[in-house]
Amino acid sequence: MTNLPEIQLLRIGFPTHVNKGEITFNRPSDRRLNFTIPIKQISLFDYQTDKLKQGDWEVQVTWTDGMQEYYLEGKLIIM
Repeated sequence: MTNLPEIQLLRIGFPTHVNKGEITFNRPSDRRLNFTIPIKQISLFDYQTDKLKQGDWEVQVTWTDGMQEYYLEGKLIIM
């Protein structure tokens, strides 16, 4: 039996079709770590959290389905 590394993902499922948008990761304790990922033509977004520094993050998601704009935000703690 081999020990495979555990993969941890942030998964966001969209309730509407995504025409275009962006996902912003904000690090309250160090704004220099903030970054934004553009998204388009998806219904499910996966991001490997091993790329994020441990601690608290704020995640903000904005998108449009071509007719209406949407916004979602939440907190994420990486341990």
